[in-house]
Amino acid sequence: HYLARDIEQFKANLKHEHDIAIENLKADFAIQKTEHEVRFKKIHDAMADKLMALFALIQRSFNSMAIFVSPLDYSHEGTKQDKLKAAADSYNEMLRFTHDNRIYLTDEVFEVIDTFTQKVRNTIEDFSRSHTRAESGSSEDEAYWSRANNSIKNEVMPLFERIRHSLQEIIGVRPKPKY
Repeated sequence: HYLARDIEQFKANLKHEHDIAIENLKADFAIQKTEHEVRFKKIHDAMADKLMALFALIQRSFNSMAIFVSPLDYSHEGTKQDKLKAAADSYNEMLRFTHDNRIYLTDEVFEVIDTFTQKVRNTIEDFSRSHTRAESGSSEDEAYWSRANNSIKNEVMPLFERIRHSLQEIIGVRPKPKY
């Protein structure tokens, strides 16, 4: 009879110790989960900030290029030379920031941005060369206006939109686009 009572007491103690160990384990997991969520949120927030800043630079570079190659010149925008400088400066800033923050980009997104930067650079360089020759009278090639417009419309703008959609997807702003 004492043996049965000792066994029951032992079982009760064992169950109590087991319950305490389970509760301690649950508490440890909850702490680890919270630490992981906080760390992930900080990383995600930092990544989102960098990607939003990158997109702002991409937007600025695109806009500066479009203003530079535009046939419409407004006096408050300065000369073509001023616009070329603004386009080159925004392009270089975008390029530096992209490479400095490469860690936040997937290979696919980086490749699209790299192609975009090449198209922007080529459009600016071709237009600048052709415009300089036309202004100096050494060339009568007027097709450079059309080439620049076609490059923006058919090459640069679609890449810009792919970048926008890709960055939005990464930061969770919109569902994955279908290309």
